[in-house]
Amino acid sequence: MVMPLFQESLTIYSDTGYLEMLRAWIQDIARKLGDEKFPQNAILGITTSLIEAVNNAIFHAHKGKVASPVIIHLKVEEDYILLDVVDQGAGFALEERSLPQDEQSSGRGVFLIQHFMHEIESITEDHQHTLRMKYHL
Repeated sequence: MVMPLFQESLTIYSDTGYLEMLRAWIQDIARKLGDEKFPQNAILGITTSLIEAVNNAIFHAHKGKVASPVIIHLKVEEDYILLDVVDQGAGFALEERSLPQDEQSSGRGVFLIQHFMHEIESITEDHQHTLRMKYHL
């Protein structure tokens, strides 16, 4: 079995106060790995997708229950970066989303993730939901 170039996991509470820390976490990993393994042009899309996925876990899966954990796994392989966001929600169907036309404050998260990431999968098993996002290098 081939080991990934890099992997790390974080567990946070369902609190938007952690979002800035997640931005810094991605920046730090990108800086450590360098442009060849974590390209600068991937940082914005991966960070935005992570923030949107965690926001969805906080507000939709956990309904703002701060004590509910959100688990984040990041793995860097030779040809892709994989992000898993795990929550205790029921999950959702992944159909192609369009940008909401009205001024509502929500509904853009999955659209943005689909825009930035190359592959997305919604997996529900053992009373957990995982949003798996893959960015091809």
